[in-house]
Amino acid sequence: MTRTNRDEIKEGYVWNGYDYSLQVWIVNGVVRDCSHPQQMKKEGCCNANRLAGQRISDIPGAEKRDERKEDKPQWGPLCRVVGLLNLSAFMYMGEVQAAERRIFLYKHILTRCYLNLDSGGQGYRYDSGAYIPIDLNEALAHAFGPHGFQLEQDRYQKNIDIVELSQISPYAGVVKLFFVVLDTEISLSSLAAACESGNTDQIKRWSDRGQVLVYDDPNKIPGLSDTRIETQVLRFEEAYLIKPDLKCLILDQYKTANGILVHRIAKRSLSVFLTPEDEALCISKGVDVDLTVESLSRQRRPAIEFLIESGQARIIRNPHLEENKEEEIDLILLPNGAIVSEIN
Repeated sequence: MTRTNRDEIKEGYVWNGYDYSLQVWIVNGVVRDCSHPQQMKKEGCCNANRLAGQRISDIPGAEKRDERKEDKPQWGPLCRVVGLLNLSAFMYMGEVQAAERRIFLYKHILTRCYLNLDSGGQGYRYDSGAYIPIDLNEALAHAFGPHGFQLEQDRYQKNIDIVELSQISPYAGVVKLFFVVLDTEISLSSLAAACESGNTDQIKRWSDRGQVLVYDDPNKIPGLSDTRIETQVLRFEEAYLIKPDLKCLILDQYKTANGILVHRIAKRSLSVFLTPEDEALCISKGVDVDLTVESLSRQRRPAIEFLIESGQARIIRNPHLEENKEEEIDLILLPNGAIVSEIN
């Protein structure tokens, strides 16, 4: 039984029960004040404090229900994100419809904080009547609490080894996949948690943005040609999770407006990230990076060919033969190719 099947609905609004859109309790059609300490209330702790005493039918964004019906718990999205072992830490609080998305609401039994997820594992933050997409790590940290979430991830730490990146090569053929974390903000534990929970949507988002790359050949791992590069390694079933320490090669790391991970490097370091067989699309200064990434990701050959024919791009066929090696360039590594952006 969930909490929605005892709610009283009147004229489409929750009259007595819990409004999941606003995340407030309703008594006789009026928002009930929260029971938080006065110090928290002074800081505007929650919607219940802000909307207390108002009629639910007068509040924009209030939940509308067409009929009273039992809401069966949907544990699939939560299981894919936190794993089967962590399900018992949450209560199922129902679901809301946000545009074309069904968002499922889970409440941690200790922190009393919500983890809001859609069917694909995307996290959401509730804000002023709307559910805003947020990074999954942020959603998990909110639900578990920063300390609690770290405790959940610490169980992987004891199995993480620090080795020279060159030691990965002998594992070719031993494991099927090599997951490589390039974004310094993503911990190896976060990747391990996503793999354990089967959250392929989160891994795909990381991959599409160049934050995590997946290889079946360890010789393609960036930095492998330099044996001095240390890396964190975690064996995970039939895969290795790898996070190379590339700070000696990466001068800066930032994200575009679309969240694409960009590495600023010296051109002489290009051969450390690309093998001699790799080709890269080199775009001129001023060419829109996000549009180029979209064209490459969607294999829009006409758009790429136009850039080349107009002189705004060229193909790098062998990174070892590039000239002006002291120049700085921006590099984007994607599942289906690399993009080099000139900045000088």
